[in-house]
Amino acid sequence: MICAIANRFLGRSSTSIFAVCIVLGGSFAYAQSEDVPDRADGEGVGQFERLVLRGGYLIDGTGAPPQGPVDIVIEKDRIAEIKVVGVPGLAIAPDDRPEKG
Repeated sequence: MICAIANRFLGRSSTSIFAVCIVLGGSFAYAQSEDVPDRADGEGVGQFERLVLRGGYLIDGTGAPPQGPVDIVIEKDRIAEIKVVGVPGLAIAPDDRPEKG
């Protein structure tokens, strides 16, 4: 693709096209990403039976304003419960929260 662009803008000179292809093609080799470090112990574990996301704001996609703070309970990859736990600016009452997962 780079060579096709060079051919269009530089004309038919094969030496010019070859030089542009070498310069631009070589620069992509240096743009490769570095190796990713290994994960720490316990990082990235998943597939929990029950997951509770606490104190988030719910945007339901209907155009209504966000609700929150809410606790969202996920069980077996499905949303099992959405519990409004307070009002912005006030402390969250721990008695109204779902049990830990």
